[in-house]
Amino acid sequence: MDKVKSFFKDKKAQVVLFSSTAIALYGYDQGMMSLINTNYDYLSTMGIEEEDPQVGVIVSVYYLGCAVGAVFFSWLADKYGRKPALFGCLATASLGNLIMFIAGLGYSRGALAVMYLGRVIMGLGVGGVDSVVPVYSSELSEDDSRGKALAQEFQANIFGLNMAFAINLAVTVALGKQNQWAWRTPIITMQVYPLSLLAIFESLPESPRWLMFHEKKEEAKQSLTKILGEEEGNKKLEELGESAQQEGGEKIGYKDMLNPKHPQFHPTMITVMGQVNQALTGYGAVSVYGPQIFELLGYGTRKSEFLTQGNYISYFFLMTFAWLLIDAVGRRKLLLWGSTALTICFFLLTLFGGLAMNAEQLHLTPEGVAIPGVISLFIATGAFGIGWLSPVWLIPTEIYPTTSRAQGTAISVIIWGLANFAVTLLTPILFNNLNYWIFLVFALANTFAGIWTYVYLPESGGRSFEENQEFFDAASEEKSWRVHKVKKGEWKYMPYKKDGETQPLLQRVADQHRGILTATEAACDVNSSGPSSELNAGSFTWLDHALSSERSNTSEPQTGKMSFFKKLFKETGVKDVITLFHAPSSPASMRVHTILKQANAHSVSNATEDQASDHSKQSKLERTEFELDVREEAPTPEQLKTILEYLGPSRAGVVVKDATGSSDAMRKFNATPQVFQRPVTVDWNHGRAVAGDDESEIMKLIKTLPKETDKV
Repeated sequence: MDKVKSFFKDKKAQVVLFSSTAIALYGYDQGMMSLINTNYDYLSTMGIEEEDPQVGVIVSVYYLGCAVGAVFFSWLADKYGRKPALFGCLATASLGNLIMFIAGLGYSRGALAVMYLGRVIMGLGVGGVDSVVPVYSSELSEDDSRGKALAQEFQANIFGLNMAFAINLAVTVALGKQNQWAWRTPIITMQVYPLSLLAIFESLPESPRWLMFHEKKEEAKQSLTKILGEEEGNKKLEELGESAQQEGGEKIGYKDMLNPKHPQFHPTMITVMGQVNQALTGYGAVSVYGPQIFELLGYGTRKSEFLTQGNYISYFFLMTFAWLLIDAVGRRKLLLWGSTALTICFFLLTLFGGLAMNAEQLHLTPEGVAIPGVISLFIATGAFGIGWLSPVWLIPTEIYPTTSRAQGTAISVIIWGLANFAVTLLTPILFNNLNYWIFLVFALANTFAGIWTYVYLPESGGRSFEENQEFFDAASEEKSWRVHKVKKGEWKYMPYKKDGETQPLLQRVADQHRGILTATEAACDVNSSGPSSELNAGSFTWLDHALSSERSNTSEPQTGKMSFFKKLFKETGVKDVITLFHAPSSPASMRVHTILKQANAHSVSNATEDQASDHSKQSKLERTEFELDVREEAPTPEQLKTILEYLGPSRAGVVVKDATGSSDAMRKFNATPQVFQRPVTVDWNHGRAVAGDDESEIMKLIKTLPKETDKV
């Protein structure tokens, strides 16, 4: 009971459950139609034959509905909020499902038309779910866990697929393919998804990002408090406010996004190609026509149906690797690994399919050929789930500004709908004409998808939405979309956080060596006798050698939160260095100067008292002694880059006048250093900075310096 109460208080858990169940709705439909297509009563009621092209058309019109629903509900999500749009999606999907259920019930005339209508209406709702849920989920997730959240939702999608096929299989075995309830039962069972979601709908928070961009600050604050708590919520509110201020005036429509001269054309092409490549992987055909593929490998109808269920169960469990890896290795690597595995598997399926169909002439045992074919198909399904399912849906939620994120995700669903409409429509025709050669088509398509991904897809994981915009700004400036050329390939890999738990240890140390050490030395060079003079970049060159061999292999998480330099200074007795970039003519800067001088004097007096006291009783929460470095000149470009990393891209405009992001700030500063705005207070050793004269933030920075109790 306590766990239930805890769940209803935990808004993050509710959002994950809601989003996962909503995405499971999409998976349920895929599994639902795979056996309905072979039910004799269904075919008779619809007035079509088993090999009639309309079998594929009934399946595929759903995807056209998805494309239209994505546009409509994404517009609704932008105009009226994510929650109203989600309510409309679920109600529409429920209505469409009900219409499908009653098609031909008691009166078979016009059954086919009613089924078409139900499929399209349900597609409208599910298309809306697919476009709005990823945006909603992404906007309520942290920058370093968006991938995991969405991958878990798509694992629920596979649960829906499994559930639908299991119900289908159970009623088919129990009632037979001549019974109408063997196909109506799986359809009406789908109602459990929209109805259960609508039951918990009211308790969900609205997206705070959407609220801020529509100038509803108080509601955004309430929403953030529910999700993150008061302290973290207030901090996030400030970030969203600055982000909204930077992007708020920019109105972006679908025409802009499809205009080659518009900045959002580049991310739109990445979105389009991601969905096209995903459709061409061949998984859409496997999910809808799974039993027919196993029959092609030589198995009977009933055994093929059970093998399809086994494939889906394997798929579900293998999806665990997707949410374990997506935020650790990045979207780009998963896609590349997935393409490689799928290409190999489909080449093997071409071989085994050909051998299975010619087993008698080649004097081969059917099982000897079919079993490796089944293994190849199981691996291909898992490779798709790990590599090509979640990343393709996640990337569009990360590469657009807030003003066009819903439209970008809608475009993703539109292309998904159109591409899958074509694939599901053509697959039965291709099977009938190409037989096993269809796998060769999929192998070649996966090869193309891998090459395109390697050349053009930037890594969007581990970065804020604003940081990902910097890639497109840089690509526009450098007139190249090739990831290896833009910013010297910076977006080929995920960035490592300065003190992230999942970051390999050597990488963390090296990052601090290259960034923080340089800044520390620069900050302290006015005092050559100071402690920093003993440190130099050459002291850590071994890191580069160790890193080159271990960067790609080290995956063990590091749980320690103390940074390398923090440990180093603790062991050697070096004081913390606080730098103030100061403008004596500025009242705000003079206030900060006074605050820091008083704090420093207080810490020195405390340190003197401590020398005569029992060190074992000293509180580690007390303020430590630090060295104050006041500088009136502007920082070096390297120092500014480090400061911007500490503050985050949303604060770039506070440090550099009129800057819209970190890249823009560096450009403006390099052209005119006078645009740097003081005061800025920096704790180089621990990677923190405060821009402006907010006394509470400055005191927080100083008070969180660790009290050293074991100096040499």
